[in-house]
Amino acid sequence: EASCYDSKSDFQRCIEVYKELLKDKKDINDVLLGTIYNNMAIVMLKNKNYKESEAFFDRAYMLRYEQAPETISHVIIESAAFYYETGDMDKFHSKIALGIELCRQHNDYGYLIEGLMQLEKAYASSGETDKLRKVYLELLEISEKHSLRQSIISSLNKLIGLEIRSKNFAEAY
Repeated sequence: EASCYDSKSDFQRCIEVYKELLKDKKDINDVLLGTIYNNMAIVMLKNKNYKESEAFFDRAYMLRYEQAPETISHVIIESAAFYYETGDMDKFHSKIALGIELCRQHNDYGYLIEGLMQLEKAYASSGETDKLRKVYLELLEISEKHSLRQSIISSLNKLIGLEIRSKNFAEAY
């Protein structure tokens, strides 16, 4: 239900649903509770409630650290968006680098792609063309390795566009 409200950008209703779930948190296992905290943090971030977002990311991190360490990279990568949104680029880069490294260690290509896409956003907004190129090449490599057709097309299109804007026409071809 919360996901439906989130997809409709009805963040207040989404928050209400999560808060209702949290009223009976003693009946929720810790892994699921960590997911709820993480989702709540994301919704709070979208709603620009930064203090609450950070608090829920911290709770999610602690539960994942204790109960599901193989998925802690998910919280780290998603919390990196918090630091990007609040303009703390040092913490953003630190978190995203850690999250990406953990994804590589656990062969979690889904969240690896998510982390790289956050890096793409940061590098594009700061005009770091060489770093952006490396991100696109890595996204392309991962997509090809896992036969992710849509992601391959997207990565190629972005890489070609970057090369054209950089006037590297031979590379774009």
